[in-house]
Amino acid sequence: MTAVLDRAPVLPIPAAAGAFPRDAAFDTVREARLDRHTAAPLADARAFAVACAWDWHLSESDRTTLVLVVDELVGNALKHAVWPTELQVLPLRLTRLGRQVVVEVRDFDLRLPRWPGSQVWDLSVIDGPAGPDDAELVRGHGLGIVSALADDLCALPEPGGKVVRASVPLRGVQ
Repeated sequence: MTAVLDRAPVLPIPAAAGAFPRDAAFDTVREARLDRHTAAPLADARAFAVACAWDWHLSESDRTTLVLVVDELVGNALKHAVWPTELQVLPLRLTRLGRQVVVEVRDFDLRLPRWPGSQVWDLSVIDGPAGPDDAELVRGHGLGIVSALADDLCALPEPGGKVVRASVPLRGVQ
């Protein structure tokens, strides 16, 4: 199942099963289970974020920020996390809490992400536009961008994996 928008209350599913327990009112929490073997799970995540943003009447600027944060966190989980063969679904949860939306992506890799500032980048070595050999010089800044856009960015270890969470402040008129 790809990018299913849960609207009705359901019983909690244990974290080991690959989903989040429900702990907030069902009209403020939206969950998707992204199948990583579909044609475009990242596009499904973006579409899910856009649908939630419209449903919550977010401003265009806030929608754009939310989609960018979702894109980066889901993209990192799809690209960098080690996946057990029996678990192929990536849980994504968006929670509207007043003037913020909390984005949570759960993966099944115990390794924590490298945080912004954990690596020094010397871009002065680039004489012109980055070429194919310089690809690594222009990568690795996504969490730095998320950190600049979100009020809070953290990774929380859990049994069998981790949750990466970012709180996106809502600044637009609602």
